[in-house]
Amino acid sequence: FFFLMIRRPPRSTQSRSSAASDVYKRQILPYLIEVIGPNYIQHSNIQSEALWILINVLSNDPEAVNGVVSQNGIRMLLDLLSLSKSPEVIDNCLGVLYNISGERTYVIVIKF
Repeated sequence: FFFLMIRRPPRSTQSRSSAASDVYKRQILPYLIEVIGPNYIQHSNIQSEALWILINVLSNDPEAVNGVVSQNGIRMLLDLLSLSKSPEVIDNCLGVLYNISGERTYVIVIKF
């Protein structure tokens, strides 16, 4: 229920930006980061929703990008990429990493 309320896209660009900012200011980010961790690997639907929210938040709020990075979010995203078998989770995970790298203050190097 919590994710569904956040996930509903606002109608205007201004309210979208405001909604993204609210996620960061209300300290919801730590919960989203927790959900993408290994304790929720069996709940790909929840992880996919959390990642979708992060994609949207990070596309509008550079401060939130810093928040995700400071909470070890990049490491958790990379771990999730290697552990998840869900195409939706993998796709959304790449979207989050893309939005982090789009801030151009972070360089993400992935070695295979």
